[in-house]
Amino acid sequence: MAPLVGGDIRRGTEIQAAVLHSCNDARTYPRLITLPGPNEIQITIRAVGLGSLGIEPYLKENTRVSEPSTLGHQATGVVTCVGDGVEGFQIGDAVAIEAGVPCRVCAKCREGRYDVCRDPKLRGSIKSYPAFRGAFQASINHPAASCHKLPAKISLEMGSLLEPLAVAIHAKEEAHLEPTDSILIIGASTIGLSCAAVCIASGSKDVMIADNLKNRIGFAVDHGFAKDGMTMLPCGGTALRDQLPFARRLAERATQLKRDPTGFNVVFECTGTEVNAQAAIYAAREGGEVIFVGNNHHKKRLPNRLVAMLGTFGQASSYEAAIDLITCSERLPDLRKLITHRHHGLASVLPAVQMAAKTKDEKGNVVLKVVIILDPNKGTRWRHRMSTLSLG
Repeated sequence: MAPLVGGDIRRGTEIQAAVLHSCNDARTYPRLITLPGPNEIQITIRAVGLGSLGIEPYLKENTRVSEPSTLGHQATGVVTCVGDGVEGFQIGDAVAIEAGVPCRVCAKCREGRYDVCRDPKLRGSIKSYPAFRGAFQASINHPAASCHKLPAKISLEMGSLLEPLAVAIHAKEEAHLEPTDSILIIGASTIGLSCAAVCIASGSKDVMIADNLKNRIGFAVDHGFAKDGMTMLPCGGTALRDQLPFARRLAERATQLKRDPTGFNVVFECTGTEVNAQAAIYAAREGGEVIFVGNNHHKKRLPNRLVAMLGTFGQASSYEAAIDLITCSERLPDLRKLITHRHHGLASVLPAVQMAAKTKDEKGNVVLKVVIILDPNKGTRWRHRMSTLSLG
């Protein structure tokens, strides 16, 4: 095992962490980190992208934590220590961290479907008990099997986009896409835009994206994430008698813009709202497919149509495919454009979360992916090999 830099092996080493106590109560103070255990590597965190898992607990007034928690799950960093039994990693490697850690022993894991693992652990989730600390801290120990080496072409900052890209790849693989298929993406968030990017990289030329935010639609079309865009108006009621006609009208507008009343071959629903799920089903042509991406739809009231419906949550073995897509694809839109705002240091976690919850900043610019950079030089790209390594 490589030596830990600084600290006392018996008690651990102090590192700084941004710790959530309750809504809008994030405190930065020291915590202890020990040597990595068997089959683990220790990683000094360099960049963390903000997703809903790391945003909502900070801002929801009813947030309750079983114990003070460190969130953050779309992370990259540099290996600083290697545990016993680890092969393929060495000090100085730049890595992306797969936050979901499957049990690897249940039937689904053995099938390779660890997205439906029976006993997963999710780093940076307040629902994990005991707490599985997230990446809003200087260093973490993580299973080597859930880490992925970054090639020189992918910066540590850009590596924070691998998680949503892997989710999108997993969703695309569940669909039966053909290059000539017409595709509708509902929701122009980072997940929705990643789904659009994956479809385009696969050869799709007929991609439309719909969102209730005009600036996101403009971003998607201007930067090559979609051929066409449609602005959606919010539904005025929650009663089913209001929602279903509204959803049908949304779908009709989309098919009119497409100039094909039969509907879309494949619809990716990326918002999780009930009315948008209904609209997705209406927008698909008979015999088409609707993929509900990364959201829980099992309690939603949905219309009955002759379409295939499938839900996905997370991803399974898609990180390496995401790395290959970024490094090799000539069709992939420029994912770097998705990172619209950067904050620096653990003390900026709460302001970064508040920014990520907005749709535009004080200058009127669109807000998509917010990344927290923990590099002391505050750069957006770092060397993957470092001559001096430190935990502090």
